[in-house]
Amino acid sequence: MSEKQTLSVSLTDIEPNPWNPHGMTDAEFSLLRQSVKDKGQWRPIVVIEMDVPDEYTPEPEGKYRIIDGSHLHRAMIGNHLEDGESDTGLVLVYGKNSEVPVEVQMEIGQTINHGMRGSLEDTKKTGLIVDVLTRRFPIEEIARRTGQSATFLESARRVAAEPSLRRAAPVTVRSNAERQGQTVPLVFEDNASLGQYQESVKVWESWADPEGSMTPGRRRIAAVLAALSQAPVSA
Repeated sequence: MSEKQTLSVSLTDIEPNPWNPHGMTDAEFSLLRQSVKDKGQWRPIVVIEMDVPDEYTPEPEGKYRIIDGSHLHRAMIGNHLEDGESDTGLVLVYGKNSEVPVEVQMEIGQTINHGMRGSLEDTKKTGLIVDVLTRRFPIEEIARRTGQSATFLESARRVAAEPSLRRAAPVTVRSNAERQGQTVPLVFEDNASLGQYQESVKVWESWADPEGSMTPGRRRIAAVLAALSQAPVSA
C-alpha cells in the first residue's frame, strides 16, 4: 500500500462518501463551524485517493473521498463560502482506492467514531480536565461535548479535588456486546471497594438469573434491580 501522507489540498478536491451514518443538528453544526473559525483545523480529514471509481462513487468528482471528517469538511466549505475563510484543508491520505478495500475504509470511519477508545480511565486526570473545562462550560455542556455522563464527570472532579480519594486506582470498564463502544465508568475509593462491588454483582446476577438464560445486558439490569430492592428477583 502507498505511504500515508498529510497534504494541504483544495476543499473542492474532496468529496464525501455516500455511506456516512452520522448526523448533526443545526445547533451542533453551528458550534462546529464556530470552533473551526476560532481554533482552525486542528485535525486532518482522513481521505482515500480516488485513483479508480467503485460502486459507491462510479464517477468521482474529487480527487479524494472522505473516510472520516465529513462534518468538518462541510463546516470548512461553509466558512469559506459565507465568511471568506480558507479554501484549503489538511487531509491525511490513507492510501489509494485501488489498494484499500471499501470495507476497510468503512471500518476505519466507524472505529474512529465509536470504538477502540480503551477500557481504562484515570478518574483523577479526568477530574482535572473537568475542573479546567468548567472555567468555560457548565458540567452539562462538558458531558454533551465529551459523550460522558454529567454524574460521572462530577464524581471524577470530586476524586481529583479530595485528597482522601486521590489514591483511587483507575477503574476497568468493560462493555458487553449489547453496549459495544459505550462505557459506564464507576468511581471507587480503593481497590478493596471495587473488589467488593464486583463480588456483589456476581451474587446479584445469580439471584436475577439462576438458570443463566438471560443475555448479559438483561442479566446486569436485573441484577441492579435486585440490588436496589435488596431481594432476589425471578428470571
